[in-house]
Amino acid sequence: MVCQAPGNQQCWHNTELSYELCCSTEQGGSSSSCWHGSWFTEEFCCYPLPQTSWTCFDRWYDKVVGKKEDMDMALDLGQQAASSSQQEGLQLMGRYAQHYARLLHLPLMLWFDACRTPTSPLLWDATERCHCCAPPDDLCRTGTDAVMVPDFARCCFPVYARTHSELPDLRLDASIQAHLGSLKASRRQLVEEGPRLVWDMGNHAPRGCLVSVAGDGQLHACEETHACSSFDCSYLRALLLNLEVIQGYRQLPELDLILNAGDVTLHDAGDLPTFTRTGTSWATRSFALPFEWQLHPGQCHKQLIQ
Repeated sequence: MVCQAPGNQQCWHNTELSYELCCSTEQGGSSSSCWHGSWFTEEFCCYPLPQTSWTCFDRWYDKVVGKKEDMDMALDLGQQAASSSQQEGLQLMGRYAQHYARLLHLPLMLWFDACRTPTSPLLWDATERCHCCAPPDDLCRTGTDAVMVPDFARCCFPVYARTHSELPDLRLDASIQAHLGSLKASRRQLVEEGPRLVWDMGNHAPRGCLVSVAGDGQLHACEETHACSSFDCSYLRALLLNLEVIQGYRQLPELDLILNAGDVTLHDAGDLPTFTRTGTSWATRSFALPFEWQLHPGQCHKQLIQ
């Protein structure tokens, strides 16, 4: 489907760029002028894709081929359409057909189209013709109300998959142990006392939210109405989405943590360690997690594009 080239073959197919120009130090590569956008990066292009990602890409490619074939057939049959509304519909379909032709010509655009949102039909539509890809046809059966489908976590993070398979970061492990190793809170304390914590911020009062990974890998979290009774719980949702991405590559061990999903953590919660967002931790027993846009894959992509 794409040319055989070093690194990530998608990046060089049907472009003037090459692995030698952008990545090979022996031939003057690693040029910053090569990289632009949220996908065309050195980390994504200069290393081979994991096999899982290739399998996903081949599946998306076949769906786009099937979708375009159906649209081309419909356009051929509709050439004699008489009414203006029918002509407008055919023109719109023609624009979509051109879009899908570009995706097949430039694999990197196809990758971005599939992975730009956790609910892309290319990820969850199980049909070979992608009936729910825009514009959806009469055979489209949505059937997905989930925030994220499994293929998003499994397929759309090849850089994370590659770095995850490398040797452990010993300095990071040592830093984690330095921050958390001396904590004596028991699981019983977290489960029983954590949800009773309240941080009074005047106009809102976030409550302690117990987030757990069970032995079977299932994620469990408190209700949003408990954690964020008077404000948007987007930070909790971003954290859970991020954990699902990690689970897509390697199952997390059993764990429990208490999250303050509010804006700030002004005071300690006794002996209980509390996790909160970066830049808002003013208490000695609270631990900073990344910013929301760094946790949420969709927000992260948008930030990189901007």
